[in-house]
Amino acid sequence: LTAGKAGDFLLNLSPLPEDDAQRERLAEQIVANLQSPDIVALQEIQDNNGTTSGADSEVTDATETLQALVDAIAAAGGPTYAFADIAPVDDTSGGIPGGNIRNSFLYNPERVALAELTSVDQNPAFAGTRNPLVGEFLFNGETVTVINNHLTSRFGSSPVFGALQPFIQAGEADREAQAQALNNIVDDIVAENSEAKVIVLGDLNTFEFTDDLSAILPGTGEQRVLTNLVNQAVAEDDAYTFIFDGNSQVLDHMFVTDSLLDEAMFDIVHVNNDFPRDDGRVRFADTIVASDHEPLVGKFVIEPRGQEILGSAIADSLTGNAGDDLLRGGLGNDTLRGDDQEGSGSDTFVLAAGEGTDKIMDFEVGTDLIGLADGLSFGALTLSGNSIGFGDETLATFENGVMAADLSEASFVTV
Repeated sequence: LTAGKAGDFLLNLSPLPEDDAQRERLAEQIVANLQSPDIVALQEIQDNNGTTSGADSEVTDATETLQALVDAIAAAGGPTYAFADIAPVDDTSGGIPGGNIRNSFLYNPERVALAELTSVDQNPAFAGTRNPLVGEFLFNGETVTVINNHLTSRFGSSPVFGALQPFIQAGEADREAQAQALNNIVDDIVAENSEAKVIVLGDLNTFEFTDDLSAILPGTGEQRVLTNLVNQAVAEDDAYTFIFDGNSQVLDHMFVTDSLLDEAMFDIVHVNNDFPRDDGRVRFADTIVASDHEPLVGKFVIEPRGQEILGSAIADSLTGNAGDDLLRGGLGNDTLRGDDQEGSGSDTFVLAAGEGTDKIMDFEVGTDLIGLADGLSFGALTLSGNSIGFGDETLATFENGVMAADLSEASFVTV
């Protein structure tokens, strides 16, 4: 089961006509190259009037910017995304004067729900730059926390392999403080729930080998709470999201907690930096680029959490979900169905003496179990035809072709 994919862009995008071509290209990439992620994390989203009024503009709302991108994605054949952002205080987030760039989310409401949205706006580490945007999304009954970032700019840095050595890392002290602040946030989440599913991503404006990202943000030793999925691309010799003065480098990252690490798949999608740019139209008429950074995509497996579903003192009809459910009808002749999808979940159908005869509609031998409650034991049962008996009672019948002879003691468990 694919739980979600997070696209990561550097945009400087406004809703104005001059950005129409860039918006269309972004939409095409999100649909065709990223395959319409469930959650898309965006950076450098400008307000509704972009930079047209410069620093004198007091507009901070970006509803029109985000809606225009949503419409372009739908026109390109993608889903109709919902969007979420929290506007910065005017002229406090850096970037082009008047643009009020901020981090934002798109999410597919057919796949995920946004439970809560907050901005890290009280931490001095982020003063003068973009506040991290924290979205708590629900998928398969599980909460996935996504922290969307655009850390302090590298403006004033020199190339890693340039003539000046050691190379200049402008803004590194600020980013170290920001990395520590993010680590503290994740520490608090994991301290409350050791199985928390957290993704920290965005334009972190520094390299995977720096102290910021190799130690401070993820933690070290027993204090490690995050793993950088960029390491997968490094292992494949495919790790670059930005080119600066001819130097290919990784500035965009995706970190996850351990509960998302198993079976996680990650890719840097090379759709921008591998192609020539001719901003002055010296040789090419097409100067439109979607972004100067590459998008990232992550794919995670999140199984639905099982339910304990209990009936009443009358005849009930109980149906589980796609997880590993426990169903007990209680008194009355009940109808029990583990889920509405064949092969989905390992369900336990609970039986007890004196609770009537239950119909089990979708038992899968080798996957599902019969739970024995209130002192009932396997040796005391009678297995005949399509039924399970105890003394003169018929506890359950199988209604999907399963015969009692198909079962073994391994099909039963005490609950």
